[in-house]
Amino acid sequence: MQRIFLVGCPRSGTTFVQATLARHPQIFSLPETAFFENILLDLERRVHPDVAVRPATYRRSGWLIRKRSRRAARAALTAIAADLGSATPTSMRCWSLQAGTKALVEMLDSSAAAQGCQAWLEKTPNHVHYVEEIRRYVPGVKFIHLLRNGEDVIASTLDAVMRYGDQGAALAFDRGLSWWVDYWNRAMTIHRACVGQPEHCFVFYEDLVADFEHERRRLCEFIGVDPDCDLQSAQDLKFRDEPWLKTAVSGQLLPARSKFDGLFGPQLQQWMRSHLLDYGELRAEFIATQTAR
Repeated sequence: MQRIFLVGCPRSGTTFVQATLARHPQIFSLPETAFFENILLDLERRVHPDVAVRPATYRRSGWLIRKRSRRAARAALTAIAADLGSATPTSMRCWSLQAGTKALVEMLDSSAAAQGCQAWLEKTPNHVHYVEEIRRYVPGVKFIHLLRNGEDVIASTLDAVMRYGDQGAALAFDRGLSWWVDYWNRAMTIHRACVGQPEHCFVFYEDLVADFEHERRRLCEFIGVDPDCDLQSAQDLKFRDEPWLKTAVSGQLLPARSKFDGLFGPQLQQWMRSHLLDYGELRAEFIATQTAR
């Protein structure tokens, strides 16, 4: 079973890539699990390492320390089992991150096998901040990193807040501008640390727009499935209260259209550009690595 985690900043195109790959008859996918984020409860600290937050910490061996995190592990597995139509694991020690992850992997392996698939794809953008834990506890895992210019990511996030801010899950986007700048910068640092490692595949939003079919085939080859298989109709990924994802789930890639200039004035634009890391530099590193291979 090929085990794939798709990671990247919210509003960078991860849903579109997930929906596209889920149409492949050999790939099983599911709604976002937010598994590691929900158990470890320390996203704020990972985005801002200097902020004083009481996370649900765990020892390097995987033993969860705080009771709140143990309850979160049980709740997370119960919710995922409900989405999959599986039985909730009852025999595992939920206070162990290693055991909880093993239960998650077993559920996904079984669900994918029941559908006749040889790979499963989990997409939770915030899992970019948990790559180390995923790599440690998911055997044979592969990562697809989706990257998009920080200016466009943050502008699209703000646009989602303004248009859907009163609708359920849109509240997850309702953070300050500086928070999202720090979030994107931290994600970029993690992406950069993974460049050149064989179990990591990088996709840039601009390349999807420019040559979608080439990128789709490249991803299928990375996962280990036949890129020439006939694609099925889009899976129902159950994005219940996320209307901003309807176009992406349907498999339609919108043309690259920057909202940055329309949403931010000259002073904010200048401030953001001075605080965001260099996106072009990371692209150059990726291209150099691929050329070297």
